[in-house]
Amino acid sequence: MRTNRRTFLATTAGASLAATAGCLGLLSDATTFEAQQAATAEAVANEGNYVPQEPRKLEAERTFSVADREQTVTVVNWVSEYYKTIDAGPLSGQRAGVFAAVSTPQVEILGESFNPLADASPRDIISRFQQQYEGMSVGDRIGQTTLGALGGSALVSTFDGSATIRGQQVDTNFVVSGSVENAGDHVVSLGVFPAQLDEQGNIHAMIENLDHPVSSE
Repeated sequence: MRTNRRTFLATTAGASLAATAGCLGLLSDATTFEAQQAATAEAVANEGNYVPQEPRKLEAERTFSVADREQTVTVVNWVSEYYKTIDAGPLSGQRAGVFAAVSTPQVEILGESFNPLADASPRDIISRFQQQYEGMSVGDRIGQTTLGALGGSALVSTFDGSATIRGQQVDTNFVVSGSVENAGDHVVSLGVFPAQLDEQGNIHAMIENLDHPVSSE
């Protein structure tokens, strides 16, 4: 399963946000909007054998020209990723389980608030993730539930599909949580794992035990 997840975050929370921000009118003096990091509880990740990776701070910029005035808006996003290595069967040694917590900032322009993930549907979110995988195909929604997250609730959807692992198409499940607003940011979570593995419970537990904001140091 090959992917550039850094590009995914910039595409989802950065480029889309900067592109749409230009439709909100004249830009304010604030040109940088930064999210705070989200992560799941270390004990919960460890229990599911998910290994945390170094959190990524990602930026996307776009320059706008309004009334002969140019201004660049910088959107700073965070992604915290966790990988699970499969230790049995044909996928042995592969990082076939992935969980990611993505935080994007709420942008304030002329008194208006905007965030591209606030109203994104589960399929919208997962389709952007889908673009970063070779041979990845997302099928039908096969499950939906509501979980507690960050003091609120998140609509969590599961999709079937497939992905290429070691050159072979493998039946895959995709779990995506809808946006949860917290401390001025929007947080979504994504889980990807081979359908043959019973990982949905682990993914749900990591969603329910999200923490935001957390220290980026």
